[in-house]
Amino acid sequence: MNSPARGSSRRNSEYNKANNKNGQTADNSLGDGWQTAPPSRGQQQRIKRSENQQQKKAAAKAASRPATQLPSLPIEDQYQPPEKFSQRSGKGKAAWISEQDQVAELGQKLQKLDARKGHGDGKERVQRNPLVAKYEYETTDHFTEEWRRLPEVPLPEELLIDDVELATNVIQGPFESVDSYLETHYELIREDTLAGLRTAVLHIRKNPHAEDTHEIAIYENVRVLGLTFAYTHGVCTKVSFSLNRVQKRIRWEQSKRLVPGTLVCLSQDDFQTFKVATVAARPIAGLQLNPPEVDLLFQVDELEFDVTKPFLMVESREGYFEANKWVLHSMQRMTEKNMPLQEYIVKLNNDVKAPDYLMENPIYNLTSMFPDAPDKERAEEVNVFEQWPDVKNTMDESQKNALKTILTKSLAVIQGPPGTGKTYTSVIALHVLLQNMTEYDPPIIVACQTNHALDQLLRHVYKFEHEIIRLGGRTQDREDIKRRTMFNVRSGSSIRVQGSSPHAIYKEMDAVRNKIGKLLGPLAADLISPDDLFELKLINEKQHKSFADEMNDWVTAQDMDKPSSAIATWLGDSVMPVQEHEDFYGEIEDDEHSIEMLRDMEAEFLGGNADDDDVRDDLRGFWFQLKHDYRVHRPEGITNQEVQRALRVQNVWKLDMHMRAAVYKYWEKKATEKIYPELMELNRNFHRLVRESKIARMEKDAYLMSQCKLVGMTTTGLSKYRSLVAACKPKVILIEEAAECLEAPVLVGCMPSIQHMILVGDHMQLKGKCNQRDLESEPYNLDVSMFERLVSNGMPVVALRTQRRMRPEIREILEPIYQDLLRDHDSVLGRDHIEGMGGVNMYWFSHSSPEGTHEETPSKTNHFEANMIAKFVEYLILNTIKAENITILTFYTGQRQEIWTALYKNANLKGQHFKIHTVDSYQGEENDIIILSLVRSNPDGQIGFLSNPNRVCVALSRAQRGFYIFGNAATATSTSGLWWDIGAVLNKPPPKIGRSLPITCHKHKQRTLIQNLGSWDDITGGCNKPCMERLSCGHECPLRCHPFDHGMYRCAEPCKAIIPDCGHLCSKLCFDVCRCTDCGLPAVDTPIKPPSEDEDEDEDEDEDEEYSGMAKGKGKGKGKGKGKEKETVPPSDIGFGGILRPSNEPSKRGHGKFKYSDVVNGV
Repeated sequence: MNSPARGSSRRNSEYNKANNKNGQTADNSLGDGWQTAPPSRGQQQRIKRSENQQQKKAAAKAASRPATQLPSLPIEDQYQPPEKFSQRSGKGKAAWISEQDQVAELGQKLQKLDARKGHGDGKERVQRNPLVAKYEYETTDHFTEEWRRLPEVPLPEELLIDDVELATNVIQGPFESVDSYLETHYELIREDTLAGLRTAVLHIRKNPHAEDTHEIAIYENVRVLGLTFAYTHGVCTKVSFSLNRVQKRIRWEQSKRLVPGTLVCLSQDDFQTFKVATVAARPIAGLQLNPPEVDLLFQVDELEFDVTKPFLMVESREGYFEANKWVLHSMQRMTEKNMPLQEYIVKLNNDVKAPDYLMENPIYNLTSMFPDAPDKERAEEVNVFEQWPDVKNTMDESQKNALKTILTKSLAVIQGPPGTGKTYTSVIALHVLLQNMTEYDPPIIVACQTNHALDQLLRHVYKFEHEIIRLGGRTQDREDIKRRTMFNVRSGSSIRVQGSSPHAIYKEMDAVRNKIGKLLGPLAADLISPDDLFELKLINEKQHKSFADEMNDWVTAQDMDKPSSAIATWLGDSVMPVQEHEDFYGEIEDDEHSIEMLRDMEAEFLGGNADDDDVRDDLRGFWFQLKHDYRVHRPEGITNQEVQRALRVQNVWKLDMHMRAAVYKYWEKKATEKIYPELMELNRNFHRLVRESKIARMEKDAYLMSQCKLVGMTTTGLSKYRSLVAACKPKVILIEEAAECLEAPVLVGCMPSIQHMILVGDHMQLKGKCNQRDLESEPYNLDVSMFERLVSNGMPVVALRTQRRMRPEIREILEPIYQDLLRDHDSVLGRDHIEGMGGVNMYWFSHSSPEGTHEETPSKTNHFEANMIAKFVEYLILNTIKAENITILTFYTGQRQEIWTALYKNANLKGQHFKIHTVDSYQGEENDIIILSLVRSNPDGQIGFLSNPNRVCVALSRAQRGFYIFGNAATATSTSGLWWDIGAVLNKPPPKIGRSLPITCHKHKQRTLIQNLGSWDDITGGCNKPCMERLSCGHECPLRCHPFDHGMYRCAEPCKAIIPDCGHLCSKLCFDVCRCTDCGLPAVDTPIKPPSEDEDEDEDEDEDEEYSGMAKGKGKGKGKGKGKEKETVPPSDIGFGGILRPSNEPSKRGHGKFKYSDVVNGV
């Protein structure tokens, strides 16, 4: 390992002295003489004590402009940075330029001078940050606790344990100690990560010929093809495999099978012994081959290169190893000494203090809160602990309270119910924090649960701050945020890190690669040559000579199907071609994930090194082929004693033909054994160089990050890049949707330097996902987030209260969840009614059609519901509602596919693109109209996912103008108290729940009750009355009442227009081009339409007043399957008309031992 470079002692002593003056102490424990190079962010606007009012206004104007761009990437619109204070005093006055600023300026000049004295290439050189290597090389070998010493990738022994004892999670009250807290969450996360793979291994050991299932993927005839020397991963093994046990074709672009970062197990003896490997890459081009190919990364000392015998490979289709790998890695290295905020997180001390950096000086410039206020100068210098100036802005009172908590508490917990502006509040808080950063402050860290949420947040931040970096993963943003990805910032930077030489590392890697290639040379050929056997000391000189001497005396016919070498001739018919078994299956496996989600997973595994425009799915490096075209078959019945006697024969040609194959297989085995130790040593060297290369890249990244003001990443990236982020010594971290994360991924954000953690989320909405449902139950409670645990234990929390999303009647159905917490903003009042619904903007259509099960998965479906929703969507589309303004939600992936099929088959919806999502994938989203499919309908009261109040909360809170539920109300309300309460809200007069869906025609104002699929037969967006309006051609519209324009209809009546040129009548249909059949000529002038017999009659207009709520309509339905027009009264079997409210919610099953022999996958 290269030692950190040391800079000028004079420069470092001055810089340390400046730091000490500012209350900071240089970290000299990492090596004398090192200190982070002073940042160079360009000239800063500063305020002097003697400034007059005009100068203050100019400074405030400068403060409202975004910050200047980093020198690493040019931006078209460059402008001055916001105002900052070099040293903030308790009196709130900005100081003159201090000695620290002068030293920083000197440091910048010295760095530039170093660059000029370097190699003359003009590239800026910066000092190494030894914290990168320190955190990256940090081991746990010195710990005594067993859990801290466990390897990242599990050993086979760990996957063979049938019963696993786990610590119980404490969700009420404090933990006994930090170590107990860390150990508990480590064990639970590790078990949640590995349980699926353990189940797969135990299953295949008991049933070696088992078929592929929904939970376990099994691939047979797995053969080694060769090695890929990847500079970012190490030496990887490329294998081919058969889908014989799958018996289906795979659409790999939308399948989670073998996604990079997944763990697999391989065995050559039906899993009596096996190895564990990680999927390193799955190039789509390779997967589309027959047989398909994939790259695997084995443990450093277990590199697999045996091409002589096939493997059996299993994979768990539950969970994703890469998502938790780095969480586990980070937690093993966290201790009571290096974990900040433990008095609040572990010990639950609810007296939360301010962060240390704020206590030094609480004076903030808050003008960013009031961008348009004429008197915002009053907010230029505010003591944030005292009363804030009463300046008008767009924030409501709860948002202001949340902002004050965010700024003044070292652990801030902000609850944001649906539509209350969580992201808006976070953005305002970030704006204030960024505006008040000093020039030498480290960047603020922001983490979000998904790439989509991260892009959304960073786009808001970019409007006022350009010095940001997006770390890892893929961005959907094609403009501003894309330019600020780590890949593009690094590519646009010319800085070099002193003492770091990536090119020298790559050169050394090439040397190791060449040694490995030479070492494997004998095994790479189809047959090991006599020369190689002699070189490996497997045959003596006489035996070696006998091969050549006898070959000179032989004259053989050339066999084009076999190799022509001496060893091949010696082996004769024992040499056979390797048979390739191709798969041919007609049926296609159902898709599991969207393409974008899978690309996100692969990009996260790549570590953000790929270009966002084209995320490469293959490994970059050198390929070394080991695949053989021929093999030697060993005959049966030959003992080891016979082989040993044969090995002593000096003339190998005197051996019997059947013995030659046995002797050769012995040599082949011994050759592998001789090569193996040296190969493993070389592989360890290559792996070491890969780590050094990674650190060299990270050192540059750490410098670039230290020069920016905000770094954003996903919560997965927060753990994966923890070494890199921690090396920048951040003080502030904000985690969005913190309640949707398990506790451990948030916990790893507590890096040693953190003073201020901000958690924004809502524990009433989606929880973090566990792979093993039993771990969500007592006594493990793994799905309880840190956010929820802190709130339930009485830690200070501020809730946002004013919602700006849902119309009031939709918001009312959230009262069983939020009680009286939410209030409506003026912007949601008086919204337009949903077209074609007569003022019914929310309704629960109940039915009793039974549920089903998806043919491919255990997921539930409801065919009737799917088709009813498709007809309802058609009705809305015919009423001029755009497809993009409708979202269909369901709790089940199987029903999502069922609804998509029903919409696809509808002829009137061809070419439309609809948004169909599972509830779990739609948190944070919203739309004009939400249609919810409940699916569950059975006499047993089984409601599955509908019993989860967090999912229900998300499902009920996505709609802005219209919300419609399709589902069996009796099943839901008789089982769940929450659904009973929801039904009770909807049953208030006028009732919005029933077995008939009321629709109202816009033209005639006639109300129609839809009871079943047949009720839609005569409906084309209106009612069942005939249209009878005149078309532009003069004919009467033959359609039933419809809301769409007649220009969309082609009249099929006989035309009979008079052709001006000849006076004859047109005999074509009305929508055709007029042509005279007598003359055979088309009409040149406009044809003259004959007068209609009833042209002057008034149209029969229905004067019924528009239906509002559940008021009685006057129209009478005549269509097939229509019910009588009457007031919808909830029948007695829909949960609140005779069904008592359930007193007991479905309880969670708890136990103290996790058994894998009895794993049952539920709904």
